[in-house]
Amino acid sequence: MNTPIPSVIALLYGPDQPGIVARISNWIFLPVAATFWTLTNTAISNRTSFFNVWEWMHHEDRAHVRRLADAFAKMVAGGLRHAALRIGFSDERA
Repeated sequence: MNTPIPSVIALLYGPDQPGIVARISNWIFLPVAATFWTLTNTAISNRTSFFNVWEWMHHEDRAHVRRLADAFAKMVAGGLRHAALRIGFSDERA
């Protein structure tokens, strides 16, 4: 049986800072060659905070997609100051 590969769903929020969308989209498209699905980008509280929901899929197996999600979390932790991140997968939706 062929199990579908889940997409990665990342909820990212925190103090607004320049270049958030560019940094994340460059990470998703360039090094991992993923298929980008959706972006919801909302400025909160007079543009002092951001709230992004990203969803993307890679064309490898499930284990590889989960490793990419871990690498994404490390990129966020190392490069976006004071940002909070939650990651889920499309096959874990309630």
